[in-house]
This record gives sequence, structure tokens and C-alpha cells, in this order.
Amino acid sequence: MVNSNAIFWDLARECKSEIHNALMNGTHINLLKKAKLQPDISLDIQREKMIKSILNREKTMGRNNMFAISNRGKLKFTHKANQLKIKALYFATGQHIGGDCFWLGIVTLNDQLFCNFLYVEPLISKKTAELFAKNVIMLLEKVCINPNITLTILSELS
Repeated sequence: MVNSNAIFWDLARECKSEIHNALMNGTHINLLKKAKLQPDISLDIQREKMIKSILNREKTMGRNNMFAISNRGKLKFTHKANQLKIKALYFATGQHIGGDCFWLGIVTLNDQLFCNFLYVEPLISKKTAELFAKNVIMLLEKVCINPNITLTILSELS
């Protein structure tokens, strides 16, 4: 449960710490191991489980989640950086096949933040996707202007 009076950046630091700890403890590897094919169960039973899993996605229009955020992190290019000018940066994904309704891909390259907003048409209209993107940018601007802003205040702004 997230406290509505939590400061945005404090929550962001807490989330980053939790993810870092999970990675260091191998939590993600253990989850992947559980999802692997199990040698003691027949392939027919495993295939049936996979089919049921796919059929269950019909209720969610083939989507995994409503939205996802992917932060690739900070990257620096020092080799001939003064000769390299990047105007835009894009990520190629197959979200349209069965991913999330919205996907926000973030990377910081040479101290410049790049954001990609992907959405699935016709499930999400262009107008709705643009509103989502504008809202994310507005929220980022607000938390950069006021680093002590709370989640309650942010929710009132959107």
C-alpha cells in the first residue's frame, strides 16, 4: 500500500532499492526457474497449461497489463560525443502482438532524457495515447520543479 502523502522521489528511490535488492538476491532468477518446463511433468500437460494460459488472455483482449514502464538507465557515449547529435531515440518492440496497452520506454543518453510512448491501436485511440503522454510529461515536469511534491498533490494535478 502506497501512502498518498509520500513524496514522489522518495517512492521512486524506494522502488529502485526494492528492485535492486530483488536482483541482487536472485528473486527474478528464481521466478524464471519456476516458469521453466518441468521435467517431471509430461509435455502434453505442459502444452495444455500453455494453451489455457493463452485462452485466459482472451478476457483481457490479449493484453498482459494496462501499462508498463521500462527504464533502460543512464548511458554515456564519450567516443566523439561532440560529433554525435541525437535528435530522437526509439525502441522496437512487439507490443501490438500481445504486450501491454501502454508502454513507456525511458533512457537517459548523455544526460538527455528520451521517452517512447507506445500504445496498441485500435484498443487505444491516438487521442487517448496523446493524453497519456502529455500527462506523463506534465507529471515529470512538476516533480522536477518541486522535488518534495506528494502523490496526493500529483493526483490532483492529473
